[in-house]
Amino acid sequence: NGTEECTSSISEFRDFCCFDKCTICMNETEMVDWETYVDFDSSSQSCGNFDWYFTSNVVKKGSQECTDLQMAYSEKCCYAPIDYTVPACSLCKQGEVWYDLNGDIQVEFEGEPRSCNEVSNSLFRKSEDSSEICAQARSEYFDSCCFVKCDLCQDAQLDANVEIMYNNAVTTCLELGLKFSIDIIQEGSDECNTARELFAEPCCFLTPTEPCTLCSNDGNQGQVRANVDVNFYGSQTTCSELNSFLVSREEQVGFMCQAAKTELQGTCCFEMCTICGNDGNLYWDNPVQFNDMKFACGELTWILSGEMIEDGTPECIDMQTSYFDQCCTGPSLEIPEGGDKCEICPSGKDWYAQVTYNETPMTCLELDSVLLRDGLFDGSDECQSATEQYSAQCCYTPPIKSCNLCQSGERFFSIKDQRVTFNGAETNCYGIHNYLYTRVEADDNMCIGTQIDLFDICCYDRCRLCHDYQLDMEAVVVHHGTSMGCSEIENSVFALNQTAQGSKECLETHKEHFDECCYDIPCSLCTVGDKRHELLVSDPVTFQGRTRTCGEVSVLMEAEMSQSGTCKNTKH
Repeated sequence: NGTEECTSSISEFRDFCCFDKCTICMNETEMVDWETYVDFDSSSQSCGNFDWYFTSNVVKKGSQECTDLQMAYSEKCCYAPIDYTVPACSLCKQGEVWYDLNGDIQVEFEGEPRSCNEVSNSLFRKSEDSSEICAQARSEYFDSCCFVKCDLCQDAQLDANVEIMYNNAVTTCLELGLKFSIDIIQEGSDECNTARELFAEPCCFLTPTEPCTLCSNDGNQGQVRANVDVNFYGSQTTCSELNSFLVSREEQVGFMCQAAKTELQGTCCFEMCTICGNDGNLYWDNPVQFNDMKFACGELTWILSGEMIEDGTPECIDMQTSYFDQCCTGPSLEIPEGGDKCEICPSGKDWYAQVTYNETPMTCLELDSVLLRDGLFDGSDECQSATEQYSAQCCYTPPIKSCNLCQSGERFFSIKDQRVTFNGAETNCYGIHNYLYTRVEADDNMCIGTQIDLFDICCYDRCRLCHDYQLDMEAVVVHHGTSMGCSEIENSVFALNQTAQGSKECLETHKEHFDECCYDIPCSLCTVGDKRHELLVSDPVTFQGRTRTCGEVSVLMEAEMSQSGTCKNTKH
């Protein structure tokens, strides 16, 4: 396209080979109603078939035949689409209440027999919710077309993924609601009452007023061992999953809660290690040496919490033996009595920034302990002097929304290992990224200016082996003569080589290993990228011309694959 040969051919043959085709709608802003049928060419045909007729019979725009057909059929076949920034007409909605559509029922609509599904679709495309046409249609067709679907759980919550037997087939409680819509099971019917008697207990639950927490006893809250596998009432689960189940379903005084505590607290629950145990009081500011660095005893407790060290384990006993005397028996002799310690940083502190104090190099964290040891208390002249001298190097106000050097819109890119000049100093992209992320707001001019100046230098779109498909974390392939996991290629090889998306190496690796490393999964309606949102199971929407709940749409989408056009369009 655009070549001299192409341009010459268009000039020579266009008038002979091409024509401006007729359209059935006289107004170019109107759309063809494919669901409307008219008598044409001795048969009843969809209005959409005129497009094929005009093409195969070379009916030109402006010709007499085109004009005659438009005059005869455009009024019936064409409509002006509504502005979808305002709500469209939903036949089975009354006020804020949504009802289900009995789509197969036949009614008289616009002078012809039409199904309720066709009536609902037509109104949704052509009429606004607040229009008089919509109100009249509801008045005329609501009783015939709409019904109250059987509500299995009524005021209780639906346990969506529980499997049950319904009509000799295994289904889930969520899918059962979809079957109620398809089979037109109405609230109050014998079928509904029977289903509620059979399935309300396994499918429905009430939110507890005083939730059960697995690791609580007499007001003391223990910690849950997250990934420990347990068997409870014949089901294999983990301690964290069981705790989540109990919190959402069971009362603290209920039998299930007490049984779980009796049977599994020893396996699932633990007390966090504390330096002082039950035999002493923690003196927070006492200085101690840990891993060749000086910490306050209180800061040492953060380390224990972060590593989830359990009370009574060898690691805990070692820590208590090493630090009990220094942290738990009284104020340290290194700390003069009186006053609150000098705190040079009221908010964020860069613990590992380097400073020099009394000609001795140290980190800001070590400086904190040294000031305490030397008796510099809050409010003293010495504390004020230290704050003025070291706050610029040690302190910062953490941003509310951090600046990300390699963010563009909603997308985050990878950081290059690249030397750059920033504010007149030689540094690297990682250093700039860390500084901006801990110090600068996302909407600050410094953030925006640095992104403009350094984005192309410091950031790149790292190669994704599977693009939008799933990476098989367990698969192993031979890459460049070496056996390695697919995840190793994506997370290590591409990162070390800074392999960019769309590069020759990325495309060749994708072509070589896609079939072994990548797979698709069923469509998950509420998953966007790596982020999974909560499904509003019972909220109503109009889908494929029918009023359905979000839960029902989710079930229908699970029959599609995540990368299919149907899945992507429905999410959009």
